[in-house]
Amino acid sequence: MRGRVYRLKLHKADREVERSLSFALHSAFEAVPFWRERLGGLHRFPESLSEWPITTKEELVAAGVAARTHRQVNPRRCARTSTSGFSGMPVTVLLSRAEAAFRKLVLLRTLRRYAPLTLPLRIVDVGPMVPHADRPLEQRLGLVSIHRLPGDLPLGRQVAALASSRPQLLEGYPTCLGLLAEALREGQPSMIRPRLVVCRGEALHEKVRRLLAEVFDAPIANLYSCEEVGNLAWECPRAPGRFHINRDACLIEAVDDGGRPVHGTVGRLLVTSLYGRTMPFIRLELGDRGALIGTPNDRCGCGERGPFLVELSGKDDDDVILADGRHLSPRILTNAVFNALRSPRAAHDISQAVHRYQIVQVAPDRVEVAIVWNGEPDAAIAGRIVREIERSAPDLHSVCRSVAAVRLLPSGKFKKVIRTFRPQRRTPS
Repeated sequence: MRGRVYRLKLHKADREVERSLSFALHSAFEAVPFWRERLGGLHRFPESLSEWPITTKEELVAAGVAARTHRQVNPRRCARTSTSGFSGMPVTVLLSRAEAAFRKLVLLRTLRRYAPLTLPLRIVDVGPMVPHADRPLEQRLGLVSIHRLPGDLPLGRQVAALASSRPQLLEGYPTCLGLLAEALREGQPSMIRPRLVVCRGEALHEKVRRLLAEVFDAPIANLYSCEEVGNLAWECPRAPGRFHINRDACLIEAVDDGGRPVHGTVGRLLVTSLYGRTMPFIRLELGDRGALIGTPNDRCGCGERGPFLVELSGKDDDDVILADGRHLSPRILTNAVFNALRSPRAAHDISQAVHRYQIVQVAPDRVEVAIVWNGEPDAAIAGRIVREIERSAPDLHSVCRSVAAVRLLPSGKFKKVIRTFRPQRRTPS
């Protein structure tokens, strides 16, 4: 099937997108137990994507890694990544080596829309979860060097490391980048001049965008991504608020609360991978909302074709505010919980004991981790979570408590980190 070749091709034409999708659907139907079971009630192969059921992360977690993996794949030869995203549900993702390489090429092509990046490339990553022990081929060959600054590293040390690295590309969570930029603004911001600042993993608020542009004097790339598929869309440099869908990697749908497609109005966002054969993701609900506008015949001022993604919302946790008024990125706490769930022997093996979690800051010096367990509560894991949070944020005392369900906002949205108290305003002395 020609789609086998096209799925790992950049610059896909419309016909190649259609063939890649057809290959992805047939492959999932024929050789992935999860999808065979989900489609068991259909008497024929569902050719149209809209005939396939919407998938939730809860269903993926319940199925397990083996059921979601292609029968002909040897998991030991796969690249492995993991995420709890903004759903608070730990998910493991497998990719073939070719799929992992393609995913990086897609990202590089996206970033070059903002700035003329060339190899070798020096990157500083701000706010990652854990140190990465393995070094991919591009790093071993010296084509890319990455210096990672964990979010719980003191800001002074982050500034010093950034100054010594002098990256061409600075990337990370907006909340972590914003705190770093504030520290630089108070010092000597002129010493750091990357070619591009990349925001990913969280909503980028306008105040933070302006701060990053002021301090680093560089283009700001705002990416919409998920760990299951990679880069889904990127914000147009000429039209803020308009995202261009990465047609080489995925298709995005918007549906209403009944699962019916909508166009021009805000709906629930679904993604389908065009390249993932190892572990197909089809009509995966992202937990975000947005609207699709325009048609393939419409052109943006930058030259990209429609449809376009607008009014994107989601991935927006509360800041953590300490008693002395300091702000912490919520990623420090979510990374701590996720690190506690990792196997000490393999960083991408995630404990299945936790079904879902939510971090609630109930006071300036206290957080509670609400956990929905798969089965009985695990005291050892709860203890690791407490220790990781208190190591990463020594000013916070933390406890774990078992719950039947996590808390939703009045709008029905979910935040992985919420603050339930109102910080006191400081009055001048």
